[in-house]
Amino acid sequence: MIRDSSKMESLFFLIYFFIPISVLAQITNDAYSFYNPPSFPKEISDDVIHLLNECSGNRWQKALTLKEVKKGIILQTNTKLPYKAKEGFQIESNGSNSIIISSLGIEGLEFGIYKYLRSLGFKFYLPGDLYTITPKISNIFGLKRKTMDQPFTQIRDFFGTGGFGSGNSDNDHSVQKSWNLWRVRNGFGTAYELAGHRGENFILENNNELLQHLDWLVSPKISNGKIDPETKLNYLNKQAIEFYTNWSIKPFTNPDYQLPASGVTQFVSMEPSDGGGFLTGKKIPSVSDQVFMSANVAAAKLDKLFPNNPNIGVNLYAYSSHAEPPTFPLNPRVFVQIIPYQFQNIAFGPSFIIMWADKVKRFGVYDYFKYPDAQWDLPGGASLKETMKRLIYSIKKGSEGTTYESSYSKFSTGIPLWIMGRYLSDGDANWENNLNRLTKDLYQEADQSISQLFDLFYNDPNFSLNSLTNCVRIIKNTSGETRDSKVLSRLNELKEYLYYVHLVFNSRDLVNGSIKDRLIPVTEYAWKIYESGIIDSYRIMQLASYGFLNIPKSEPEYQLYQKMHFEWFPETQPKEAAWGKIPQSVTTQKIDQDFQLLQLKYTTPSVSYSYPFSSAMEAIKGKYKPKKEFNIGGNYLNRGYFSIYTEKTAEVKINYSLTNNKQNPKVIISGIDKEYLSPIAISIENSTGQLTLKLPAGETTIFMNASDYTTYRFNIKIDNGLVFFDGSPRQILAFYKKFEDPTDLYTYDPQFFPSYIFLPIGAKEVDYKVQLNQLQIFTPQEKKIDSKLLRTETSGFEIRQFSIPGKETGKLLKAVISGNFNYSFVNIPDRYFFLEIK
Repeated sequence: MIRDSSKMESLFFLIYFFIPISVLAQITNDAYSFYNPPSFPKEISDDVIHLLNECSGNRWQKALTLKEVKKGIILQTNTKLPYKAKEGFQIESNGSNSIIISSLGIEGLEFGIYKYLRSLGFKFYLPGDLYTITPKISNIFGLKRKTMDQPFTQIRDFFGTGGFGSGNSDNDHSVQKSWNLWRVRNGFGTAYELAGHRGENFILENNNELLQHLDWLVSPKISNGKIDPETKLNYLNKQAIEFYTNWSIKPFTNPDYQLPASGVTQFVSMEPSDGGGFLTGKKIPSVSDQVFMSANVAAAKLDKLFPNNPNIGVNLYAYSSHAEPPTFPLNPRVFVQIIPYQFQNIAFGPSFIIMWADKVKRFGVYDYFKYPDAQWDLPGGASLKETMKRLIYSIKKGSEGTTYESSYSKFSTGIPLWIMGRYLSDGDANWENNLNRLTKDLYQEADQSISQLFDLFYNDPNFSLNSLTNCVRIIKNTSGETRDSKVLSRLNELKEYLYYVHLVFNSRDLVNGSIKDRLIPVTEYAWKIYESGIIDSYRIMQLASYGFLNIPKSEPEYQLYQKMHFEWFPETQPKEAAWGKIPQSVTTQKIDQDFQLLQLKYTTPSVSYSYPFSSAMEAIKGKYKPKKEFNIGGNYLNRGYFSIYTEKTAEVKINYSLTNNKQNPKVIISGIDKEYLSPIAISIENSTGQLTLKLPAGETTIFMNASDYTTYRFNIKIDNGLVFFDGSPRQILAFYKKFEDPTDLYTYDPQFFPSYIFLPIGAKEVDYKVQLNQLQIFTPQEKKIDSKLLRTETSGFEIRQFSIPGKETGKLLKAVISGNFNYSFVNIPDRYFFLEIK
């Protein structure tokens, strides 16, 4: 039926003018109000009102003044409440129609309102409405209460390497807005700013003064009256330190500086410029002692200036040449952001953390989590289980939180970041339960299948083509498990992600042509799925275009590749870019076609096998016995390691010899057991000596980090237990027949080099990677096993496979390498036992 619009308008006119004003007022008053301070971000306010309308069944509207709010939610700043942190907040509900959230500033109000929404049942699993779970709530105001709250940790932050760019490839900034909103919804943030390198600024801002005092600098390079900004300060010059520390704390000594509230921390950075160039030598204090002594000097000045304000201080990183803790305690005003798992050669992460916890009152962690430059947004890498262990351990040891350099990718990093955020923001350490709940909420009847998929994504560090084959099979099996349109859309995004993974693996196989032939499909697909956030398309397109840029000039098509770099770079103007001419979407039909291709290509997966230590121990008992004494050597270029499995406490005795022709030798021995309960951190600085380690029952890994130019030789004896190596130690350690053997007389003889691998019961085919087919594998009867070539990767590694006679499973094979060739096993644990024949 067609409506007569003129009649409808007349009817509305009559109703409006003849209904009593009191009734109209009642209709208006049925709406609930949401008020926030004028400086509160509009996009956050709009989002909260949208969510309230979705969940409550009531109408919510924006209030411009407090007087308009008769019932609803009020966000307000209040400096008089006893907050313990900048983002602390008070929530007060009358239990029927009013909630007031108060905080020192906007950050606390943002955290407070979204934490309240999460407590009501909202789940913001991934960016976008498709991954938002909205509850239905009858009483949004809850019980009558007045409570104080704050984030579980002060630092709960992440960012994607490379950021979002200028917007050339995302002209409405929709991807950036989506991730930024998701970040705030889930409580990510930080209570204080930790600035980075300031050494360059010091040189640039004080160039003329420094030209008059070149002795304040270390070997300054000067061009046209300008000092190279990477020049380092001479930390041993007292006048230089006086000038530098005064300059560093100038933001606090300016006449217009206003003291922060007691719960708010403010820092200025004293981090030197990146790279080397510090004073070094045998009689010169370490770089760490130099850098952190200047921080202590600045902090002492702040003690005098602000004796009643301990929340004002200085911050630095602990990494690179000043990663090692100084030899003295640090002033409580010095905040150190430590980088335990990369860019330091001091100790393994947990030990590095306790070394710093002994020196500094306040510290946080900066960590790298599957950032695209290393991971290309593929599954695998650091497992979620290990990542959560590391995170929880750092907080227990005193860290104020973690900043992750990561990626804007839904399935590579987004889901793990959501789980990590639940701990950092809310203190929820039950990551397995949270992952199960996410899987059930998002995939409903298909949750069991997707749980298997996510186990491959997030708990298989070595995600391979075999893993991809299993993932394709799992997604195929979800067909028919659900008819829910949202679930089907989420499954389609997983199909798109797997197709991207397939393209990346293809790009690494030389059989697929030139770098142009292999990388164009990757970057083109990254562009097509850009808006979805499935991967960090901006960074992936950058990395692919850099691949074209870095082609050697000797290549015949060098000029073509330079042109391709420009055309595929995401900052190129769209009219000039190759991607600007390609439609930016993937239809449902194309998703299905691509997935059918995956099903045809990835048909029969090799089964991946694992085993308990008890199985390996049982196999060892017959013909072999654990090696109880061995000799190893290493140097500062690689971190050495070995692991021990023992059923009872074990004693490890180490005789050592250290050499260093340029400075005092040092090796730090660190380690951790599998449960992260017994960290080890021992520094040895004598040229020779002996030490003893006591290890708990279970698995413990021990690491050796040598200082610059230091080489070491260890003779190691264990009283019980089994020595093993996860990953062949060929690249990082040399093994010797005798402790006193010359450096170049290392050996790969299985009597002195860990060479035995365990074949799990039931294993039929084994895949492994090797350079130039240089690994020889023998049965227990010393019969050589032949293998076949599956493919060759761009790295030069061959992927090979051999079959196992049924009678050999559950036994040990011997893997013998004869030279400097790398190798690793793919579908069985890449673990090498140190054994000898009885």
